[in-house]
Amino acid sequence: MRSRAGRWSVPDPSLQWIPMPADSLPDVSVVILNFDGRHIIDRCLQSALALDYPSDRLEVIVCDNGSSDGSVEYVRTRFPSVRLVPLDRNYGFAEGNNRALAACRFQWVAFINNDMWFAPSWLRKLVAPLATQPALACIAGRILDWDGSHIDFQSRRPWIPPRSRSHAIRPGQGSAGDRSVRRSDADPTGPIPSPWRI
Repeated sequence: MRSRAGRWSVPDPSLQWIPMPADSLPDVSVVILNFDGRHIIDRCLQSALALDYPSDRLEVIVCDNGSSDGSVEYVRTRFPSVRLVPLDRNYGFAEGNNRALAACRFQWVAFINNDMWFAPSWLRKLVAPLATQPALACIAGRILDWDGSHIDFQSRRPWIPPRSRSHAIRPGQGSAGDRSVRRSDADPTGPIPSPWRI
């Protein structure tokens, strides 16, 4: 049974993990979409800021979808190193993430749900397949329940885009709650189809 009380993400162990040297790791923007999640976002942000990843190759962004629970002030005060993108209203899951994408500085963007937390090695292991498969455009991990005892979601496979690159990242290519995409392979209108809402 799925629990929205919280989940955590680990890379798929069936994928080969070859550690990448720090100077070869890609730049990654970690986007955490939030809507009235002040009561759950603390652990997510603590684990994101504790990732074993070079700080000059990582930015953590909270895109707040018009929360009314004090989330914006809480993140601004408690996590000053996190980039905050406050939206004027709830644009839903897809449009909120698409707006956050526009604020990202880095080539890879990891879209993360605010009820997740990560092992320190999560991001290094998640991007490790790029060492041997640099054409990948989308990478997703396993999502486990809060205590890590059951799989909540597992992606089917990494995705290599068609040569035309005139496409959007499609649903089914990993969970949208733990998906990393290469910005150059995302459709200009955004990587997540807009009918999805929180």
